[in-house]
Amino acid sequence: MRGWYAVCVFLVACGVNDPAPDESVDGDDKADSFDSSAAKKRETAVSAKFAAAVNNPQALATLVGKLPKGGDLHMHLSGAAATESLLRTGQHDHDCVTAKFVAAAGSLCTAATTPLSNASPGSTLWTQIVGNWSMEGFQTAALADRHTHFFDAFGKFGLISRVHTADMLADVRRTAARENISYLEVMISLGSGTGGDLGETYITTGSPWTAATFATARKAILADARIATTISRTRSDLDSWERAEDTALGCGTAGAEPACDVTVRYLVQGTRIASRESVFGQFVYGFALVGADSRVVGVNLVQAEDDSKALANYHDQMVGVGWLVSDAKTRGAPVPVSLHAGELATGFGHASDLKFHVREAVEIGGASRIGHAVDLLGEDDADALLSTMAANHVAVEACLTSNQQLLGVEGASHPAKALMKHYVPVAFATDDEGILRTDMNAEIVRAFTKQALTYRDVKRAIRASLTYSFLPGTRLRDLSACKKSLIAEQVDAGCMKAMMTSERASAEWQLEADLDAFEQSILN
Repeated sequence: MRGWYAVCVFLVACGVNDPAPDESVDGDDKADSFDSSAAKKRETAVSAKFAAAVNNPQALATLVGKLPKGGDLHMHLSGAAATESLLRTGQHDHDCVTAKFVAAAGSLCTAATTPLSNASPGSTLWTQIVGNWSMEGFQTAALADRHTHFFDAFGKFGLISRVHTADMLADVRRTAARENISYLEVMISLGSGTGGDLGETYITTGSPWTAATFATARKAILADARIATTISRTRSDLDSWERAEDTALGCGTAGAEPACDVTVRYLVQGTRIASRESVFGQFVYGFALVGADSRVVGVNLVQAEDDSKALANYHDQMVGVGWLVSDAKTRGAPVPVSLHAGELATGFGHASDLKFHVREAVEIGGASRIGHAVDLLGEDDADALLSTMAANHVAVEACLTSNQQLLGVEGASHPAKALMKHYVPVAFATDDEGILRTDMNAEIVRAFTKQALTYRDVKRAIRASLTYSFLPGTRLRDLSACKKSLIAEQVDAGCMKAMMTSERASAEWQLEADLDAFEQSILN
């Protein structure tokens, strides 16, 4: 079993430079290249146990439940907290619902609304609210109805989700801890609307969509006092949320919950159902926030990709985002970007839209990761795109339940298995686990049963969830000082020293130790 030391404590103090990366080793297609022969035999034996359990739901669920799962890189906070938790929070606030089950603040409740306090678990009202705020009971509806119902749900509980961020963060951390998830990258707006407003202020509609326009607009947006004010307020919000979470979870006390050990980082989310000028401004702000607070590790672009405005502005949005990615690299301050792209299928978007979205996100938008990529295999020259993504380590966040529920895509029609075959890194993710009534355990069960993946495939994806996270630092397999330690399954002084400079490598090492312990426990 790989020994583990508390190297993270010394990340700043050590001051050791990472060894030069070994470019011959890739973190995905050679993820097991440092496993010893004994480790490979152990993995083969565990693989046999999973294969035997695939047709036994209870046995498979038991195995998956014990499996360390690394990180969840694609989680929208507004859709991730458990629906029942949101309902109880609304009850605590004395909120109510309208006849269409839209939550309203207590001060706005009238005789025409129904107090949430009237709902008790199992009651008709409770069932109706949960059903309107999530996909519960709607999973087998017609596809178009499922798609609409899902996106409508956000507006129905929006009052509660907007004012209870800390409670929602505590909720998703508890869920992660129960499922052996060690790391979350949570998507949340974090003030990006300010950047969007400024983008529309400083870029005249119809202006040439060129580098000159972008450079001028970026400078003007960042010079506006509202950027600094919003960043300051957002950092204060993060401080406040995290204090409230720590209190709720008992972190730092003898009664600390396991959720305290779940690391959370944030992605600023920009909204794509907006003008190209707004999206540009949102990303300018997002990049500035990443530079100002280490807890914020990247930027993403969210909302329904098949929306008419999102489709009309897609190319220009990619051009603007891509310029910012390139500019940041040129200035020596790169910012990782994950882009929702290819979350499309027949009936959602025009046929032409299914031919280029992932490619543009990768080749023009400069994405480090792609969320969904469901239509990738049908894009123009898909083989070349797969090769580009594999060579450039562009990972895909595969949201299996979400893709089945909202696009009707799963099994052989889903690209996950083909992506892995072509060495494109894949990490499983929950997307909106609260609304979708899923969790990471269910996602991995689906990977085995619907995607026909093996334990080795799943293990690769779990490893990828940390290797391709936006945690700072060099990947573990690029630390040449750790090669011998990985094979020996015991960290030596050189490897420990190298990991001092990389939060990502440290998290990966802990995962390796956890996976080793899991496999040993299954075979003993």
